[in-house]
Amino acid sequence: MPDATVATPMAGPATVVTVGSGLTEKQAAAMARGVIKQLKAKGYSVSILTVPAEPVAAEPAPDEGPTAAAPAAFAAPAEKAPAALVQEGASTDEAAAASGPQATAPAAVPGPAADATQFAAAPAGTAPTALLAATPPAAGTETPLTPLLPSALDAARAAGSVGLGLLLGGADVEDQSATLMVYHSPSAAGPERPVLFLKLLPAAEQKVRAAKAAAQGLHFMTVTKEVERFGRAPFDTEGQIAETIVAAAKSANAHAGDGTPVPEKHAHALAAARAALLKALMDPGLTPEAMETAEQYLADIEEILGAIQHGQKTPKHYAPRQCRWVQRVEEQVPVPPPPGDAPKLHCAERPGSRPATAQLPDGTPVWDGARRETGGQEWTFDFGDGWTAVYHPSDRALRVPFSQRGILELHLPPDPTAVSQIPAHLARLNIVGSPASVAEAEVVYLERMAWAVGARETAAYQRLSAARAALVAQRAAVLAFAADSERPEDPELQAEREILPRYGVALRRLLEQHLKLPEGSVAAHPRYDPRPVWDHCGAGHGHWRWTRFDVDPDTLNAKAKKLGVHIVHTVTGENAMERLKHILKTGVLAAQERRPQMGVDKHGISPDEDQHSGGAAYIFASVYKSLPSRVCLVWDPGTLLQRSDWFFRRGDYFGAVNPDDHRFTQRVTDPEEVLRSSSKGKNEIVFKDGIGMFGAFAPRQIRVPSGSRDALLQWCHDNGVTEIGDSPVEDVIVGY
Repeated sequence: MPDATVATPMAGPATVVTVGSGLTEKQAAAMARGVIKQLKAKGYSVSILTVPAEPVAAEPAPDEGPTAAAPAAFAAPAEKAPAALVQEGASTDEAAAASGPQATAPAAVPGPAADATQFAAAPAGTAPTALLAATPPAAGTETPLTPLLPSALDAARAAGSVGLGLLLGGADVEDQSATLMVYHSPSAAGPERPVLFLKLLPAAEQKVRAAKAAAQGLHFMTVTKEVERFGRAPFDTEGQIAETIVAAAKSANAHAGDGTPVPEKHAHALAAARAALLKALMDPGLTPEAMETAEQYLADIEEILGAIQHGQKTPKHYAPRQCRWVQRVEEQVPVPPPPGDAPKLHCAERPGSRPATAQLPDGTPVWDGARRETGGQEWTFDFGDGWTAVYHPSDRALRVPFSQRGILELHLPPDPTAVSQIPAHLARLNIVGSPASVAEAEVVYLERMAWAVGARETAAYQRLSAARAALVAQRAAVLAFAADSERPEDPELQAEREILPRYGVALRRLLEQHLKLPEGSVAAHPRYDPRPVWDHCGAGHGHWRWTRFDVDPDTLNAKAKKLGVHIVHTVTGENAMERLKHILKTGVLAAQERRPQMGVDKHGISPDEDQHSGGAAYIFASVYKSLPSRVCLVWDPGTLLQRSDWFFRRGDYFGAVNPDDHRFTQRVTDPEEVLRSSSKGKNEIVFKDGIGMFGAFAPRQIRVPSGSRDALLQWCHDNGVTEIGDSPVEDVIVGY
C-alpha cells in the first residue's frame, strides 16, 4: 500500500501527500481518508497531492526555518507510516511572554559552569540534543495525581465554596490547576450545577479558536499581509547598526583627541555592520525609505572608517535613523468548509459574564443559572449531550477584563460518572485535560522554577520550547498514519502528552545550566520535590501550590528575624472583623478572581482596577519592618516565599501583569531583594489565587484590637477553629 504523510502549517490549509504511482485523486483520498477526517476536524482545508514513489523532501515555508528531522525514538514501522514531512514553524512558547519581564532574578547558585552547547548549537525549528536524548521518565510516573473518579463530585460538594482542586496534564492549562465546584440551587427543588474552572495558557487559545471555527462551520486559513511601520528598521535593530556606528564614532573622536589608535574591535564591528546592510539591501521587499536609510548608514560607516584611518575626528554627530518599513504579519481568516462537513459543536458569541453565585449563611455556594455581565465577549459551546462550556478569550480587541482572559468554565451534568468524561469534552475543544501524571506535574514544577529564576527569558529556553513544538508536530503526524487499531482519537493531543515528560527532563538540564550547577544536581537537590504542596483550607479541603527548591524557608526566616521583616496582609473595611471571620470560616484568603467562583463578593481596595491590571488573580500583601496596629495576617517570609507564584515591587502597581496597563513594570522574584525592602508597607508582594489558612502556608500571627481578641477566640472555638497551621489558635491571634 502506498505511504502517506502530511505537511501542515498550524491552523491553515493542509496538503496530504500520497507517495506511490498510478494513483487517481479519488484513490489517494480513499487511502488517506482517516488523516483527512482528523485534519478537517481541526479546522484545516485539505487538498491531495500524489507524487512518485521516491524520496520526497518538504520545503520549509518562508521564514519558518528548516524542517525538523523526526527523531529515531518516534520513527514508525515502515509498514505503518514514513517519517513525517512537517512544514509547521516551531513557534516559541507564549507562556513565557505572558509571565512578563523579570527585573531581578535570584543570584546564581554557586557551582561549576555547565556546558550549554547542546542547547546553543540547535537552530530554531530543530530539536536540541538534550531533548532528543532525554531519558524517559521512571516507571510509575504515569500514575495520575488526582484521578477523575465518581467520588470527585462528592468531594467537590463537601468542599463547599473552596471547591476540589484537580491537576490536569498536558501543556494547555495554566499550572495544570483546575477547580471543580458544585453549586446548590437557592431553592430546595432546584438542580445542582457542577462547574470546572480552569485557565488556559495563551498558546492554547488557538486550539479553542479552531474548535469554535469548526463549530460555526468555518475553517481557518493563514494569510500574510503587509503592515507599514515607522521607526528603526528591523535590519537596524537586529544588527545593532546604529549602536555600532555611535560607539565607533565616540571612540574615533576620543582617540583623535589624544593621538592614540582606535581599538581594532570598532573597525571589525563596522565591517560586520556594512555586511549586514549590504545583505538588507538585497531584500526585494525593502521600502524606498528603508533602502535610503541603509544607504545613509553605509555612508556613515565610510566616514567613520576614514576618520579612524587618518586619526581625525568624525565630521558629524551620529544617531539612530527612523524610516517607514513593511512588516509581514500572518493572520488567520475564516473560509467556508468543504462540502458535507457538519459541525460537531454549537458555538455562539455573547457579552462577557460570569456565574451570578452567592453563599448561604453556612458557606454553601449556590447558583440558579443566572449570569452577571462583566464586559467584553465570551464564547459558549454546547456539546449536544448536556455539557456546555464558556470561554473568555484573550484577544485584546474583545475587551475582556485581563484577569478573566483565558478562563474556561466547563459545565457538566450532576452525575458522578460525568467526572470521568471531563478529558473527552476538553479534547473536543482541542485541549489536553487528562489527569496529570507525576512526570507531567514535574514539568509544571520546573516551568514555575524557570520563571522564578529568570530562565524563561533566555534564548536557550526559547529554543527548547520551539524544539518541543516541532517534536509534537512530528509525533502527531506519525500517530495520524498508524494502523486503524493503533491510531488515537486525537493524534495531536496524544503527541503532546507523550512529548511533555521528555521535555521536562531537558528543562531540568536547562535549569542546571542557567544556575551553573553540575549535570544531575537539580534532581538530587535536597529540596527538589516536583509534587505540588496541598494548601490546606480546613476539613480536608484545599488547593495545590507549586514551590521552588532554591528557597530554604528556615534559612530565609532566620535572616528575616534578624532584619525584623514580615509579610502582612491587611483586612480592610469598616467590618474588618467580620471579613476576618469569613476568611477563617472558608479557610482561604482568596484572590478577587476566585471570590465570585466561591459565591463571595469581590471586596477589595480596587476590585475593578485590579480586574484590568490583572492583579485580581492575586492576593495582595506588603513587606513591613514593624507590625501595623490594624486587623491583619502576618507571615514569616520563608513560609510564603517558598512558593513559586509570587512577585514583589517597591510601590503600589495594582499587581499589574497586563503589559498594556500603564502600571505594568518589572517584577522581582528574588527573596533576598524582598528582605532588603526598608519601606513601611509601601510596596506590594502578591501570591497567585490564594493562601490557605491551616496548612503549609498558614499565617504565624493574626492581629486584632485587644478588645476584640476574646470574642474572636470564642467564635473560633464555636466554629471548630482550634489550630492555625501547627499552632493553637490562642498563640496565633494576638491583640494590639
